Amino acid sequence: MNNIKKIGLTALAGSLVASSAMAAAVTASGSSSIGLTQVSGTQTTQSTNAPLGGNGWSMGNSVTFSGSGEMDNGMTVSISFELDAGAADGTKSPFDSHSIKVDTNGLGTITFAGHGGSTVMDNWDDMTPNAFEEVWDVTDNNGAATNDGGGNNSFFYSNSLDMGVNIYASYTNQSAGMVESYQDWGVSYTGIEGLTIGYAEGENKQTAAAFDEQSTMYLTYAYGPVTVGYQTAESDVQGGATSDADTLIYGISYAVNDDLSVSYGVHEYEYGDTSAVDQESSGVSISYTMGSISISGALNETDNVGGESATQEDGYYVSMGFSF
Repeated sequence: MNNIKKIGLTALAGSLVASSAMAAAVTASGSSSIGLTQVSGTQTTQSTNAPLGGNGWSMGNSVTFSGSGEMDNGMTVSISFELDAGAADGTKSPFDSHSIKVDTNGLGTITFAGHGGSTVMDNWDDMTPNAFEEVWDVTDNNGAATNDGGGNNSFFYSNSLDMGVNIYASYTNQSAGMVESYQDWGVSYTGIEGLTIGYAEGENKQTAAAFDEQSTMYLTYAYGPVTVGYQTAESDVQGGATSDADTLIYGISYAVNDDLSVSYGVHEYEYGDTSAVDQESSGVSISYTMGSISISGALNETDNVGGESATQEDGYYVSMGFSF
């Protein structure tokens, strides 16, 4: 991480504080990667989520500028702007994700994301341990049942309470494509060493006839170099039972040493549509880090792809990443 420069700021904090001077440090960090993806399948309907043959080479790059400063009342304000050539926010903006975070010094943190905001349900779509990629990723299939909501101009709140209890909530105001504003919440418990238990739920109201009520529960336990995880999720679409979905995920990871980790997992996707066959994915991941360079890979396979009986898809993704 490179410290570009330090600047003096005078912040008018409105209702928070009348006037407060704070010194802010602006830093820049970045990453780049080279990846290779290859997927082969037997299903009759294929989407373009993964390259099915041909040139599967790709490149990722990102530079994030961050600044933070502490006010006289102990609150901290942080900003973040990401430059990403492949995912800019609109055709006229060079930025991808950008946000402002306020640490209230005892009452939790509030993040407002102008772009690239997330939600509790999105963050918790798969909490089982993996060394690189989720087992339902890479191949072209249905993944998490609960990852809706979020987007631009959204709020995210988090707070850690006593006895290992943590609470989270998010809110996205109604915009185009939404019937009502989106909100969700979650709570996790980390009061026992190595153990994490979490529960979250939300409601996505994109169409009046299909409100999507979602919930998820997960458990992970780490003992020495081994971490195991188990998670269930449910998507209940009002007015359309055939759109319902339930998922079950379980996995295990092993840290061979500080640099090398391996993992294995299974993901089962059950459709509310009785004409569709339950989809099952499994896979292994590996990650090796050498200072600022990492080499990672995932090998996944899926049966009954997208609910289509007797179909199979196999895929791998290998990446070399660099951070600075």
